[in-house]
Amino acid sequence: MLDNLIKNHLYNSWLKFKKYLYFTKKGYDMKTNKKELGKEQNTKIESEKTENNKSIETDEKNSTTIEGKKTSLDDLSPKSKKFAKIYNAVRFLVIIAAGVALIYASYSLTESYLNYKDDEKKYASLNDMFVQDAKGNTGSDSSAGLNGNKALNNSEVSDSNSTANSTNSNTSNTGSGTTSSNSSSSDTLNYSADSKKWVWNYDAMLKYNDEAKGYIKLDGTRIQYPIFEHSDNKYYLKHGADKIYNGAGAIFIDYRTAGLEGDMCILYGHNMLDGSMFKEIMNFRDKDFCKKHPTFDIYIGRKHYIYYVFSVFSGKDVDEKIYQYGFENKSDFQSWIDRVYSKSTYKFDTRKPTTDDKIIMCSTCVDDYGNRQLVCMYRGEEVVD
Repeated sequence: MLDNLIKNHLYNSWLKFKKYLYFTKKGYDMKTNKKELGKEQNTKIESEKTENNKSIETDEKNSTTIEGKKTSLDDLSPKSKKFAKIYNAVRFLVIIAAGVALIYASYSLTESYLNYKDDEKKYASLNDMFVQDAKGNTGSDSSAGLNGNKALNNSEVSDSNSTANSTNSNTSNTGSGTTSSNSSSSDTLNYSADSKKWVWNYDAMLKYNDEAKGYIKLDGTRIQYPIFEHSDNKYYLKHGADKIYNGAGAIFIDYRTAGLEGDMCILYGHNMLDGSMFKEIMNFRDKDFCKKHPTFDIYIGRKHYIYYVFSVFSGKDVDEKIYQYGFENKSDFQSWIDRVYSKSTYKFDTRKPTTDDKIIMCSTCVDDYGNRQLVCMYRGEEVVD
């Protein structure tokens, strides 16, 4: 019995040992398989990278080859050669067109600048026609028209006064032996300088341009121009006060209105880059400017009136409710007054006009899209110069 027990124990021990060897071998095989699988995957990835690199190098070579062929006209096919020639021709024409456009733009800018300077000289000389000294002599011969002489404008008159006063101050400090002579000289200077003033002369203006209707002035600004009226609204867009072609044009009346003596008259002027014509109408967008410039001096024929601004605003040139050229009756006129009065961007210390008033509306362009800046004013008292 003991022998059987020993045999059974040895047999069971053998079976356990066999089982151990089996699982040990299996575990080793699994590890080996994992390592081999990892190696295969790494090999596959490296292979794919190599293939990708080769593909990229092939594409770069092909691209270089294609570009090389493009740069060489001889390597192109006949169809490609024809296309390349057409492309080069078109590119050349575009460059030429751009050059011509640049030259034209430069010419236009130069022409505009020269027009500005020429226009400035002419209006300065025209203004000189109305500056009189104590003897009634003007700065230029009114019957001779514009001769390009430099005008003596208001600022220059002030400078003359300052010069005269400075001279008086200097002469008063001289010795007693020359006091009488210096005093006489000083009196003459004072009288001559102080008496220089701007005096409207409608007859002289008519000799210069028979289509003149009046004059408009806004103190402290460059708005000091004669007013004209033609049989259409195109002429004075491109003609100056001397009726010579000029891009700056002139200040003119809309021929469709009843004129300066009508119920409502529209005046047009360019918004010039150099600040001339109606450029300073744009300044009425500023409240401080409105406060400082509530009135205009308007000369109509041989008469001088003060006009009071009552409305400033922007509008469209196609707005028929603003740009009206006549009124069916008093009620229609009053409706227009109410409309433009309510549009004002600034409240002036003036009354609201009535249908008994004579109204002028100044209009200038804001841009090329039909936007306009407008200043409306009514006639006040007549001034006796």
